[in-house]
Amino acid sequence: MIDTELERRKTLATAGQKLDTIVREVLTAEGVEQGEEWESGKSYPKSWTVTRDGITYTSQIPNNVWPPGDTNDPQTGRWWKPETTDEAAEENIWAEWVDVVVGEVWEYEGDDYKVLQAHTTQPGWEPPNAPALWEKVK
Repeated sequence: MIDTELERRKTLATAGQKLDTIVREVLTAEGVEQGEEWESGKSYPKSWTVTRDGITYTSQIPNNVWPPGDTNDPQTGRWWKPETTDEAAEENIWAEWVDVVVGEVWEYEGDDYKVLQAHTTQPGWEPPNAPALWEKVK
């Protein structure tokens, strides 16, 4: 009985990685390459890149079937992370799905805001809408 439980736990611990490997093998066998257009019905492994509506996204989870950039899904940032433009990041212009650090100052709609809590920006967390995360610089 103990051996059965130990085997079950071992299976659970390694299943995600095995599934991720299988998904990569299937995509490779189908001739799908990194950065290609996202397709409904396909599963993508963690760290795989796809393009949708001209934006490149990186899968944040194994066996990802969710559409990237889905504005109707408030959790889309957990499934996919869009590439941000180097220009916006260099100039600290607020954009969705960017990791920000306490003390940094970012511009949003012409105003500067200081980061109060480290987080990843996302829809609805724009500086004026999230006073627990941002403080307007006067």
